[in-house]
Amino acid sequence: MDKILITQGTTPFAQRVSKLLVPTYNILYGSSEAFPDLLIKNGYRKIPRGGSPTFAHEVLKLCLDENCLFVLPLGKEELAGLHQSRILFGEYGISVLIPKNLEDAMIIEKPELGLPLQIFSDGVDLVSGAKLENQNFSGVGISSDDQDAVVLCLT
Repeated sequence: MDKILITQGTTPFAQRVSKLLVPTYNILYGSSEAFPDLLIKNGYRKIPRGGSPTFAHEVLKLCLDENCLFVLPLGKEELAGLHQSRILFGEYGISVLIPKNLEDAMIIEKPELGLPLQIFSDGVDLVSGAKLENQNFSGVGISSDDQDAVVLCLT
């Protein structure tokens, strides 16, 4: 089974997202927040804060050490560093699940419970295999009110 690193792993939103992926993927949770050592056995790993200059490097190292094929960043402050490093991640066969064009991405933080979340990689739903017209969208998304776009969801 492929492995996904979900950042912001100690947040309720990360847990909500992981429930969608658990049947199909092994989940690793990255967090810059303090957590008990006991959680390391349950797939939690320490990573730097998203704004740290070493963030992308440490996440790449963790993905290589743990054989993760995907990184799913859920923090807004993590997007810029990972967006700049996505080509490097790709050279190691790791997909960073964020939209290719961050400037045009609509973002909603802490989406309401009950909204139908999907996780995409290049426009393909990682769980159902459904395809979007926009093949540049990656990340956790919900359909916009007019159903014409996908909105990126973050913690």
